Amino acid sequence: MNWINQIGIWNPQFLRECRGHLKPRTVIATLSISAIFQILLCFLLFQRNTAAPPFHNPWLDIGRFFTWAIPYFLFVIGGYYIVSDLTQEEKKGTLNFIRLSPRPAREILLGKLLGVPIVPYLVVLSVVPLHVYALAQISSPVSFLLSYYSLLIISTFLCLSLALLAGITGKLQPQKTSIAIAFSGLSLVLFAPFFMFWNANISWYTIAENSRLFDANNPLVSTQWLYVNLAYNSFLAYGFTLVNLIIAIGLVWCMLKRLFHQPKTTLISKRLSYLLTAYINILVWGFLQHQDAAQGWDAFLGFVVLYGVNFGLILLLLLALMPQRQQLFDWLTYPKTNLTTRLWADKSPAFTAIGVNILIAGLLIVPSWLLGAESLLSPHLLAVPLSIILSWLIYAALTQIIFTTQVRNPALWSTGTILLLIIVPLSILSIFQKGDSLNPLWLLYRTFFGHPPLYGGSKPVFLWAVGLGIGLQGIVLAALLVLLRHRLQRLRSLIQAVGD
Repeated sequence: MNWINQIGIWNPQFLRECRGHLKPRTVIATLSISAIFQILLCFLLFQRNTAAPPFHNPWLDIGRFFTWAIPYFLFVIGGYYIVSDLTQEEKKGTLNFIRLSPRPAREILLGKLLGVPIVPYLVVLSVVPLHVYALAQISSPVSFLLSYYSLLIISTFLCLSLALLAGITGKLQPQKTSIAIAFSGLSLVLFAPFFMFWNANISWYTIAENSRLFDANNPLVSTQWLYVNLAYNSFLAYGFTLVNLIIAIGLVWCMLKRLFHQPKTTLISKRLSYLLTAYINILVWGFLQHQDAAQGWDAFLGFVVLYGVNFGLILLLLLALMPQRQQLFDWLTYPKTNLTTRLWADKSPAFTAIGVNILIAGLLIVPSWLLGAESLLSPHLLAVPLSIILSWLIYAALTQIIFTTQVRNPALWSTGTILLLIIVPLSILSIFQKGDSLNPLWLLYRTFFGHPPLYGGSKPVFLWAVGLGIGLQGIVLAALLVLLRHRLQRLRSLIQAVGD
């Protein structure tokens, strides 16, 4: 019993979860079902081997099955366990009681992550001996085993950390059970497939090449990052994957510790948002730097990729950084509200922070566009990134205005409004635009809604229409900023009225 006490001293939350989930009947049933499944799997595969071509090794099928099945099982089932547990804790009211614990948030969340999915962990541990034995029978190198299980452990830690984040941020949704199902579905169609696709073709390509565990056709064989081919250097590929996983875990846990004790705060701090934008842009930009790139066209494609990535990132940051109305009240009570507080204070309006994130992204987007535009004989088309950036700033100002109102769900209203501003203009453009795409009216329309044409040269009509569209964007942005300032002044007057 001494070792149980030691676990309780190390992490009481982990011990609580183990006692709740590791009932003797559950353990016996889990191990029994796992053993029966392994026996049946071996029996079926060895039976099938009698009808297989000569020299076919059934251990290859067993090793391949568990190599693919274990990540899917851990990500999908483990994620469901964690989100469902947090949902039940919130429903019973025990999650708020746990928050009052003097233990640090890191320790409580780690106990949840290690203890809640203890049954799926037990299932995986029970099949590891057969998996290792099967890989040994097909002469799979030890380096593959070490790489596989180390990346599996760290990737599972990241995936289940995301499950914790989903459970904490989604606790206010009316259909709470659907959050667990949605996360499991996301793990099934995105997280687990990406883990296997990337590692099979990059991290394990050279060390598992002769074991026939994966398809010989490698679509990522020429993948480079900063001109370094990752697939042909297993050490670099492993290190690259490991470093990025650790960075991602660090970012997620910063958000987790922040939200655990302050569930009504913004999802991400402004400081962290700047680091996140820089990290994602550098990571994506590194993949665009490869030895076979032709400067003009590949730079243009790089602009398109960076634009797409940052478009999605900015839309997410719009919701993640926006303070609620009550937080704005708290910020307006500060004696001094200057540029420094707008840049760093999490309760201040997020428009300035979104602008900084756009500036960070623009440091790579604009040069990529200028290099790519050279091949299109349009090196002067600064109008394109300028129109895009202005449209993002308009979205940010509009979202912040919505968050200053008394609507019940400002995040939902903001999302709907932005999607409406994106989808409707594109739909009208695709339906009604006919003939010459450089028609002045269509050029003005496209530029005003943030969808400027990526070509057009130096034709006067092009420059006139696009310039007018950008001017109108500037007027709309200025009007929204004036309205936002008016809304903040109104909130300040309400605070002063209450104080008097």
